[in-house]
Amino acid sequence: MQDEITRYGPTALAMVAVSILVAKYPGYLGLSRERVRSSLLIFNAAFVLFVALDLVSDRALTSMTDIPKAMSVLLIAVAVLLIANVIYLVVRRRAPR
Repeated sequence: MQDEITRYGPTALAMVAVSILVAKYPGYLGLSRERVRSSLLIFNAAFVLFVALDLVSDRALTSMTDIPKAMSVLLIAVAVLLIANVIYLVVRRRAPR
């Protein structure tokens, strides 16, 4: 547990700081007030997804010691995201407006 905190802790703290700054000063990055929440959600979700994939792959993504394992984890993640997007598009088309 201590190793995970030392590995991801500084990055998580930096992401919190950046999120606070983006929420406070959205015009600095050219974001409209309406897009701040979704931009922060995507930004933070990408970090959480990376940490989850790194932990599942036994740190193959950050250490780069087991390239085949890292590539297989990334390909599975991309496939899952692709399937989720296709399902979302199909359900969205069928939903009444």
